[in-house]
Amino acid sequence: MNLYIIYGSESLLLKPYISSISNDSICIRIYNNKVPEKRPNFFDFKFDNSFEKNFLDKFNLFSKKIKKIIFIGAASILETNLFISSEEKIIEKIININVKNYIRISKLLIPLMGKLKSGTFIYLSSFRSIKPTKGTILYSSTKSFCETFFKGIGREYGRLNITSHIIRMGAFDGKMLHNLGDEYKKKVNKQISLGREGTPQELSDTIKFCEQNPYTNNGIIEINGGLNIDL
Repeated sequence: MNLYIIYGSESLLLKPYISSISNDSICIRIYNNKVPEKRPNFFDFKFDNSFEKNFLDKFNLFSKKIKKIIFIGAASILETNLFISSEEKIIEKIININVKNYIRISKLLIPLMGKLKSGTFIYLSSFRSIKPTKGTILYSSTKSFCETFFKGIGREYGRLNITSHIIRMGAFDGKMLHNLGDEYKKKVNKQISLGREGTPQELSDTIKFCEQNPYTNNGIIEINGGLNIDL
């Protein structure tokens, strides 16, 4: 039995992947605001001060059956105002959701993965981690931090059969791109060699590759359709 932990389960881009998780697996979904739709063997926790205790209570119920732990990190928040205009509470929210929570979750999971000698971290990053643009300084910086963080986990704990993967995404057909408006989407598609955004199914296929290939570790997979300029 696999245990899946999905941070950012509200993401529309994850729908095909979540639907593909077999019914004989256990899935813990971590959300910030919107409670996910109920599913058998899926357990949903809000990320708050009691998260670690709630998680371990549920984990201990199934610990004897679990063979592998797979973590999918999809949660992030984008601020499009100029940095100097960002309110302190917004800055704190971005740092918590995009950075601190990943550290907390990883610190919780690594010992459990170590005991099983089987674990995988899959972090969904963005091309903005290496191409920060106006209005995305904080977002881009947090993506860059987490890329380095998860690469480090793969190096430090690979001997325990704990692997890490970074999927650096281009423009995908999801909520974030839609929020930027149709004109921006047209501009984006003109700068992609394939002439279109990526699909949730294409993201799902990439996540599955990382999950199922035992010899991929500590690397970055770019899925961007040939995106060729800063946006």
